[in-house]
Parts: sequence; structure tokens; C-alpha cells
Amino acid sequence: MDAAILFEADAYRLDGPKLMGRQAAGNGFLRAAVEAHAGRPIWGFSPYSNAAAAFRQTVLELDPAGRTEWIGRADFARKAERGVLFRPDIALGPMADLRLRAGPGRYSLCGMTHTLSGKPLEALAALTHQPLAPWDAVICTSRAAVGVVERMLEAGEEMLSWRVGQKVRPPRLQLPIIPLGVHTRDFDFSADDRAQARALLGLAEEEVVALFAGRLTFHAKAHPFQMLEGLQAAAKATGRRVVLIQAGQFPNDSVEEVFRRATADFCPDVRPVFVNGKDFERYGATWRAADLFVSLSDNIQETFGITPLEAMASGLPVLVSDWDGYRDTVRDGEDGFRITTYQPEPGYCDHMAQA
Repeated sequence: MDAAILFEADAYRLDGPKLMGRQAAGNGFLRAAVEAHAGRPIWGFSPYSNAAAAFRQTVLELDPAGRTEWIGRADFARKAERGVLFRPDIALGPMADLRLRAGPGRYSLCGMTHTLSGKPLEALAALTHQPLAPWDAVICTSRAAVGVVERMLEAGEEMLSWRVGQKVRPPRLQLPIIPLGVHTRDFDFSADDRAQARALLGLAEEEVVALFAGRLTFHAKAHPFQMLEGLQAAAKATGRRVVLIQAGQFPNDSVEEVFRRATADFCPDVRPVFVNGKDFERYGATWRAADLFVSLSDNIQETFGITPLEAMASGLPVLVSDWDGYRDTVRDGEDGFRITTYQPEPGYCDHMAQA
């Protein structure tokens, strides 16, 4: 039976002001649901009635023959008919509260992990005192993600036990590990496609092109220093003409200025190319034009990382940090190389957390 999908445009559309991994993943998920409908309607729901028109428009853009059905906030009979309500995050509490009006066993709720730092951590711990059941689930996209979710559920249970003065363990949700995916045909390129892409980006045939794709930010994705140092060393050691494409969006002008200055300072023998992630033609060309992919992610919110999959679908070897979700998708020595990472021991940064 087809699940009903919570629709909020920011979770699925790529034309918003900011483009992040969760939107790319949501768009890919909705595309897959539409392609698999086989004449059946795609079911959507939202607390906001005005989302129905945007849902229908989005489905029709993906498939002009697509059919949609919409479920209102209090239409519990149709929710029960669907069996499962899916939302693309972990905020299942309000939906579980609303379900009590119909009965907690009428249908299941299913969420999924994306960012797991800051407020999402608080939301995870709060799941333990919300009316969720073993027939509900949070899809975890990696082993790293399920580890975080389990620890936060334990923290919520510890808080409940302290409050009531005895050991408490509420019913646990299911935590299946299901990785994100990409539409591989989007990355099926010919030799002519590659030549045209390199011409569009002004790349010479003899240049070796390394690609970083993702958010261009220090704290929320990857500090670029190791990548810049490594490519500079490779250029000096081999004598090859190396180009670094950094494709994505900067959060503000000051970060962009520092990225550009750092690239010039730390890898002066590497030619820099910056591509705006919202320029879909040039951004798409980067995958066809590159020779290898680099992403030394080091942020604490990385749970999966979809760009290495896009790189592998493009036929590119990948050089990634041995970090969080990357460990589940990149086989060291087969798809590319995972670079060892280090972080402080548990408890070392407690003073920072308290501050």
C-alpha cells in the first residue's frame, strides 16, 4: 500500500533560496515515488491546506501524467487507509499527538534522519515521551546516524527515569538503516558530453580536474585546508596542471572571500574554478568534466553525504574523509580512498558544550 507523503516545498524542491543535501535527497525520493506509481495516485498530506496545490504542481513537473490525492489534517479514515504517513525528518511528535484522536494503532508514522546536531538532537530525545509505538519508525541513513539516534533515545529515557524515580523504558521505534540513493541515469555521460562540459567550464584536455561539490562553508560541511594542501602537494610532486572546481553555495560574502583567498594562499599552483550550485547547467557540467572527486567532510552533522554517490555514479574515483556516513558508501581501495580522521576523546570538550 502506498504511503502518504508529508509535503512541504522546502523539503523537495530545488528552486528555493538555499540548496542543501536534504533538498537533493527529498527531490530524488519524490522522483522515485512518482516514477514507481504505475498509474496509481501519489498521496500527499500536510497540516496546511494550501500545500495541496504545490504538491500537485511538483508531481506534474516530474510527470505530466502523474495523479495526486490529498489528505486533510483531520481525515483519519484516509490516513488509516494509507497505513503509513511519511515525513522527511524526525519531528514525529506532533503527528503522534494528532493520531491519538483516531487511536495510536490506526496507522504508522515514519520519519528519517538528515542533520543530527543542534535542535534535531533535542527532538530525538523528546521522542521518548511522545505517543509513538513499535509500529512507527525513523529511517537512519547510515550506521553513524543510527548510533546518534540510539544514544539520544537513551538520554531521553534517562531523563524520564530520573523524573519518575524509577527505571523507565517506553516502547522503542524501529530504526532501520536505509541509505539514500541517486538516479544513476542522471550521471550516465558519453565522451562527447565530457568534452562539451570541459569546454563550457574552460578546461583544457591536459588539465587534471578535482571536484568538490557541496555547501561551501567551514563549519557545516568541510574545512578546505586539507584539500588545498593535498592538491598543492600533488601538483608539485607530479608536475601536472591541476584544477580545483569548488561547486556549491556560500552562506554569505565574507565566507566566499575567505574561501577564495585560502585557495590562492594554500594551493597557488592549482587553478581555481568556482561554480554556483544554483547554476544548474554549469553545476551539472562539473560532474561530466571532473577526473576525481574530493570531499574531506569534518562536520558533526554529517550523517550520510550524497555527493560521493553522485561522484561514483559519474564514474569518478572519490577521495573522502573516513567519517560518518561516508564509511558506509565508499569502499576504501575500491571506489576510492578514505582518509583517516581524528577527533577529541569523549568528554574532552564538555566545557565547550556547557558554554
